[in-house]
Amino acid sequence: MRKLFLSLFIFTIINLFTTLCFANKNKIIVKIDNEIVTSYELKNKIKTLLVLANQNLSQKNINEVKQQALVQLINSKLKLKEITKYSIEANENTIRDQLMNISSNNLPALKNTFLQNNVNYDLFKNEIKIEMGWQKLIYFLYNKKINDEELKSQIESFEKSNLNREDFRIAEIEILIENQSQIKKKIELIKDQIERNGFDNTAVKYSISNSSTSKGDLGWLDSKVISKKIYSILKNLKIGEVSEPIIGPQNIVFLKLMDKKISKIDKNKSNEYKERLLTQKKNELYNLYSTSHLSKIRNNSLIEYK
Repeated sequence: MRKLFLSLFIFTIINLFTTLCFANKNKIIVKIDNEIVTSYELKNKIKTLLVLANQNLSQKNINEVKQQALVQLINSKLKLKEITKYSIEANENTIRDQLMNISSNNLPALKNTFLQNNVNYDLFKNEIKIEMGWQKLIYFLYNKKINDEELKSQIESFEKSNLNREDFRIAEIEILIENQSQIKKKIELIKDQIERNGFDNTAVKYSISNSSTSKGDLGWLDSKVISKKIYSILKNLKIGEVSEPIIGPQNIVFLKLMDKKISKIDKNKSNEYKERLLTQKKNELYNLYSTSHLSKIRNNSLIEYK
């Protein structure tokens, strides 16, 4: 009921402030406990998503992305509230590395693109800072819950059962389900956007996943650390193909197989290989903890729409 109530409010606020967020006057549109989202921030976020996705600032594109922009801003404010509570500060080098990754190692060009499109780069950088702080917080809170010895035992079992390595490089688009009746419409929208604008631009524009700033790219993943369900999907895809939508209780995920490779496990590099698998397994668990922790603080926060 709370999620339905939140979804209805989000829908209402987006329609009420479509005009307002592009007006000159800056107003508070959402209050999350002691944090706020302003109409200027919403305007800037919409423009940021479109610029990063190489989309023009047409009214049609604005209407398509405004809901996602508001959801991302609310999540960012929730994360800010939590990292402030624990006095967590993101490392400047980590922030810079992320910005370099987003800009394809050409930060001056990204800043210039923002300037040309009248997008506030400092607001964008602050969101990255919050996200890097959030990742640091999740590590701080949940690192002790991850049993390295248990994971290593699983990896030893994987290695003995198969001497081959099968790696997939994949990208994802994850979209939120606010209303079950809208699932078909959302799937059609994402498929159309992928066909017209490409998977990477669609990921930037619509995905709620942290990978959206990297155009959905999740990098290389070993088949031994992904679920059987995802593996069964990936193994039947050709390089460059996009999966059919994977519908979960609260989200819809599209996967793109960017590359794959099969190779023998080099016994001389066995320890290196195990460490790589261990890192991937731990990252998967951190992502689950991150989603769970964000959901918990959202449910315990007072979100008011002005």
